[in-house]
Amino acid sequence: MTNEQNNKKRNYIIIAFILVFLCVVSLFIFKKRSDNQSIKIGALLPLTKQASQYGIATKHGIDMRIEKINNSGGINGKKIKCIEFDDEGDPSKAVVGYNYLKEKGVSGIITGVISETALSIVDQFSNDDIPITMTTASADDVTFNKESGKVYQNVFRIGVTNSFQGEKAAEFAKSKNIKNAAVLFCGESEYSSGLKDSFVNKCKDLGINVSITENFTLNSVDFQRQLENIKSKIPDFIFIPYYRDTIALILAQADKLGINCIMFGPDGWRGVTKYVSDISCLKNKNYFYCDLFDPYDPSGNSRTFSEEYQKKYGEVPDLCSVSGYEAIQVFENAVRLGGNIIGNIKNTNINCISGNMSFDKYNNSNRKAVIIRIEDGEEKFYQKV
Repeated sequence: MTNEQNNKKRNYIIIAFILVFLCVVSLFIFKKRSDNQSIKIGALLPLTKQASQYGIATKHGIDMRIEKINNSGGINGKKIKCIEFDDEGDPSKAVVGYNYLKEKGVSGIITGVISETALSIVDQFSNDDIPITMTTASADDVTFNKESGKVYQNVFRIGVTNSFQGEKAAEFAKSKNIKNAAVLFCGESEYSSGLKDSFVNKCKDLGINVSITENFTLNSVDFQRQLENIKSKIPDFIFIPYYRDTIALILAQADKLGINCIMFGPDGWRGVTKYVSDISCLKNKNYFYCDLFDPYDPSGNSRTFSEEYQKKYGEVPDLCSVSGYEAIQVFENAVRLGGNIIGNIKNTNINCISGNMSFDKYNNSNRKAVIIRIEDGEEKFYQKV
């Protein structure tokens, strides 16, 4: 090969190197520019395994609101980019997910579908300046550490606390002139045991006798022993704070045992009618639950939202769906105002799907409860309290 050929080859290599370098730089600049034109928000949710039924519904609400915002030009000209991490409902994976989203440089994180994962990372949250919006996690300590008296200044709850729902259940019992109540709960669940404690304490204040509290373990499917013990106390009211798939089993077994009194639950009951194998066990019963949202509530924005959601996803929205949607509304409002996002969220006062949204001194939402009645196998709006 001649010197001239060598020089040409060397020149080709140099040119190729320069072109590759320019491509890499261009991609970097494009990515940087693209990132600067978007607002990144993290979604730390259970998208697989048992808790995914709640995480996916929450994601649907998040996606629906983000799509609306982006289709309308974004926030202050910037589109929202949602970065997801599946925590599988596992507290240890939630910690990994939080650190992953933090490294991605998100401007805020939406999480807290269940209390167990929320509590595993809330102390870590409070040491950072990232605004955290919890959706349906109801453990009281999610926003406020009762032992230290510390309010987590950057953590906000869209849903309600165990104390709120437990107290509403006791107040409902009082409104029905209940004298003798019982509780069936899962002692291994923060959600269930916290609600039980709140209900029992409020019953004491209201003069309602709680004659028995029966405990079951996680993943239980047979509740006959506990239900027979409860039946022996002849209660007028049974509070069962747990989730819909298990509640469906309990209600069917209670019906077979001939237990016929008012039964009441928290927001975890939402959608229980879909999980009951024989709908006849729900008919001619006095079954109620507390929630923040009813898709058929004649007031507010609930009905319009429900129609849009059903058209998009082919199913009726629940509190998880609404909480995901409203979490984005709160974040959107805070960013539009400019300045300190955390401070703007703290001062939130906007109209959301389930009503006015604001936060109290513990960063919990100020909300009214909706009571739903299960009537003729259907879940129907009963009253707001």
